Amino acid sequence: MSMQINTAELGTLSLESANQKPCFTDLEQFIKISAESIGELRKVDVYRVISSVRSGNVDGVTRRDLATYIAAKRHDLVAEVTDVMQEDFPQDDWAADCVAGRKMVPTPDDVHRVWLANRKEGDRVEVPYSVAKEDIKLMTVFENDGVWIRLLPDGFSKGIDNTVLVDAVSGVLHYASVRIGSPGTTNGMGWLDDNVKLSVSAEVDQPHGSPSPSM
Repeated sequence: MSMQINTAELGTLSLESANQKPCFTDLEQFIKISAESIGELRKVDVYRVISSVRSGNVDGVTRRDLATYIAAKRHDLVAEVTDVMQEDFPQDDWAADCVAGRKMVPTPDDVHRVWLANRKEGDRVEVPYSVAKEDIKLMTVFENDGVWIRLLPDGFSKGIDNTVLVDAVSGVLHYASVRIGSPGTTNGMGWLDDNVKLSVSAEVDQPHGSPSPSM
């Protein structure tokens, strides 16, 4: 059973513990087994990353070190880290309160990841294909499995073949360098549901206009 973490309490997490030992560079190399950076780490890969740490490694890194680092850097993954450490590595005696210290305000990226995780079928989102108002499209969430979010463009019949893929962690479209946001994010800037401002990229990898359906 997954442990429920109150996202309102995430602002109390800190990097203080993760800063002590070892340094960020040493820990980041363990993340690269599954992601380019800690910011791109997916929930489904948390176990793989933590379990990759071997006893007596030359860097002196432990599973506790890596769990603390992930939880401190990615507030949205605290529950998953807790599940992995308690269910698979109970002998390590790790808990979320290992990430203690000064209060840290969640970044816009932290908030955006939580917003993405809460998108469900039927929710409306905004896709800014460019800064031009006519290229900012409203779409409807078709499915969100935590890895990919499928969006249904307006005017398309309901079906998986007509959906557009979005990375569920970053919120970036699969075939375009734009990030989705809540309705009202005109010209790439707007307010999320919890009033935290979010910047989105206006660069595109395809012609402006209606998106081509993608698998």
